[in-house]
Amino acid sequence: MIVRRDLIKTHSILPLIVLCLSATNIINHFGNLLSISVALSLVGLVGVYLFTIENDYYKQLIYAWLAAQILVITSTNHYGDKTEIWDLAQVFNISFYLTLNFSESSCSVGVNVLPILGFGLLKALEISTLTGKSLTFYQFREDNLLGEIFPIQGKILKRITIGDDVDWLHIQLEKSFAFEGAEINEVLIKRKDNEVIQINKDYQLVWFRLVTDPQKLTEPKLHKEEFPFIDWALCK
Repeated sequence: MIVRRDLIKTHSILPLIVLCLSATNIINHFGNLLSISVALSLVGLVGVYLFTIENDYYKQLIYAWLAAQILVITSTNHYGDKTEIWDLAQVFNISFYLTLNFSESSCSVGVNVLPILGFGLLKALEISTLTGKSLTFYQFREDNLLGEIFPIQGKILKRITIGDDVDWLHIQLEKSFAFEGAEINEVLIKRKDNEVIQINKDYQLVWFRLVTDPQKLTEPKLHKEEFPFIDWALCK
């Protein structure tokens, strides 16, 4: 069994958060281990474990762990006694409420913003764990403007930001090709629909930007006009 050794790296902050909050929530509910809240904590812990052994099902479990915490519903009777109808927040809860008042009680429906922020971290985690994986690129249309270069394979080097546009992938091609006098060994890609690239998923449409001068990748801030977009490509 191969266990990831990069669990403490920056992009792995979400699994560490899930691990700590789930474990703490179980301790806090030690007197009621059969609760739904504890069951959700176990989902989170299994998700973290799957992440450490590089099993892609970790994404579904951590997504479920986050989604279950968004909605918070409480009821208050005319004596002021509050009852939690639905609140699976793991330790922390920062919610905004809408309260409905009835003759002898009230009901508050809230949105917990913390798991919503977690979805952004989950996307960053998915992209960062692609590093080192291989992709194959295919032409999008017969009259593509890049010529007879497809199919072509490449390895994901890292995640980068171009201008204010995040989540681009820097690709090292297995074989170079010439374009307008430049030797192209590297490209920058991103799915057109802004979703995360999926390994071995058939024909995802991507932006295919050429790195005509690798030195430009070392600049503090990258600009799209420095990496020409010639045509779309499909990848899997």
